[in-house]
Amino acid sequence: MMVATLLLRHLEDFRKSGITDESVAKYDISSFSQDEASEALGFRSPSGGWGIQYSSSGFFKFKPDTPFNKESKYLSPKDTAQVLFITHLATEMHGDTSEPYYFCEGEKKCLALEQAGYAAIGVSGVWNWKSRGHINEGLSQINLMGRECYIIFDSDKYFNDHVKKAEKGFAEALISLGAKVRIVNLDSEFGKGADDQLLRLGAEDFRYYIDEAQDYGPGLKHEIPQLPPVSLPEFLTKDIPPVEYYVQGLLSKQGKTMISAQANIGKSLFVQNLSMAIALGKAKVLDKFDVTPAKVLYLDLEMGESALMQRFQILCKDEPTKTPDLFIKYIPAPDFLNKEFQVALENWLAMRNINVLIIDPLGNAWSGDENDKQEVGQLTAYLNTLIAKHKISIVAVHHWRKASKDFKAGGEMAAGSYKWAAWLDYHVTLAGAPDSITITCEKSRHGMRFKPFLAKINTDTLQFEYLTDFEKKFTQDTLAQLFDDLGSTRVSIPELINHAKEKKSGSEKTIRKLIAESAAFEIDKTGKTHYLVRKQGLLMKQTLLNRGIVVNALIGTMLCSGLMMLAIVVKGAVV
Repeated sequence: MMVATLLLRHLEDFRKSGITDESVAKYDISSFSQDEASEALGFRSPSGGWGIQYSSSGFFKFKPDTPFNKESKYLSPKDTAQVLFITHLATEMHGDTSEPYYFCEGEKKCLALEQAGYAAIGVSGVWNWKSRGHINEGLSQINLMGRECYIIFDSDKYFNDHVKKAEKGFAEALISLGAKVRIVNLDSEFGKGADDQLLRLGAEDFRYYIDEAQDYGPGLKHEIPQLPPVSLPEFLTKDIPPVEYYVQGLLSKQGKTMISAQANIGKSLFVQNLSMAIALGKAKVLDKFDVTPAKVLYLDLEMGESALMQRFQILCKDEPTKTPDLFIKYIPAPDFLNKEFQVALENWLAMRNINVLIIDPLGNAWSGDENDKQEVGQLTAYLNTLIAKHKISIVAVHHWRKASKDFKAGGEMAAGSYKWAAWLDYHVTLAGAPDSITITCEKSRHGMRFKPFLAKINTDTLQFEYLTDFEKKFTQDTLAQLFDDLGSTRVSIPELINHAKEKKSGSEKTIRKLIAESAAFEIDKTGKTHYLVRKQGLLMKQTLLNRGIVVNALIGTMLCSGLMMLAIVVKGAVV
């Protein structure tokens, strides 16, 4: 039944979890075609894949390349009871109850743990330590009396009561068989399962989880142990994976991006373009950003189904059947902090295997007060939970606030912006008009911000099209020229702004921004009216420079006069 080879792509599945080829070779793991897998399973497999036959029982487990759904990543023959996967090291320790056992979910995690020196035993699912209401027969057959047993379930258990309940039941089942049970709590920051954590942290740091495991019993808390700090040399040698992206430089995997602008600029259309590019797996979006294909859920909280349908009909008129990985849902006035809505949303994410969630607009996602940082914090905390639990990225569309008495120019993000800004990985703003939109990266947590550029909306296709990189029209030189125009060493800021408007050399917002960024000028705030003055060192330099120009002019004049007189004398002598 078993195929004698393991294809490279299947071997890579183990390698990316940090499992060496030598560790894989110890077990009966092989690649299967779709027909071979179907024969082994007793039903039609969705695809080829790799399979493992347990040495202890002959049980067969198969991982298809293309699963039926997110919940069926692994398959086993029909009408067979789930059995334990017992690693070779655990088998060797069977007679020595002074050696602990380490229970986890799945074969790959077991291989990673064994490779790090742990006698690992795997259950095929968090509830598969029991069968038909009774403890799995395999558990009764391994020597547990007086043995210390560690349960290492995935880090998403903190967000999943179902898993926590299964962990509790499993612990009590092991105790009933004489084991001493300890619970290991993994930090979701470093991955989901034990294999991810070992790959990210290394065996030495992973050991900290084992040392900090809690005895199962009353008062047990699912608290994440805080790993101790490491020295800089140790930190620099860590194998930390690079940041991965769905849209390079704009949307990272398990990241948070905000697109904000004033009304009628095209921010919703921008993220709709973005969602199409990701779902279609286009090579680039806007001819600038590399794209990795993914499944996208676009939640519309404002436009309505009719307007949304008209827009997407235009956006995908040339490829209407090629976007099955883009899912649309219109929800008027949801509340993301409502428990019932959370259950529904998370069901959609799981059902459709969503990778990217788009919320448009964020302000309609809950009924909280954006001026209250605690209420904003509740929403961002839940969105963080979604990211950690479902391994998704989030794109949020946000309105700029309107101009007001205290904020004449308008713009920026809506109220509570300081809280959103701290939460984000990327913040991208749109400004201008549909035929010339300036797209700017205001924040990038990962590396350099992309250079601002101009784009336009094609009115026929509703596609955003790149025009050119943006060059600043008004610079520090503009500010210096305006200052010098007024011929004074001390210029009132209102006077400077009015002068700029008369010369069409920048708006009030532009001039104030240039002043704030200036290294050559400072603001004199001693009176009611604020004045702009040159900084002292630069003023002296400018004075000396001006004096030098005057002196040079005088010398030049004197030289010219001398030459003229010499010419007259010479002329007289000749005559």
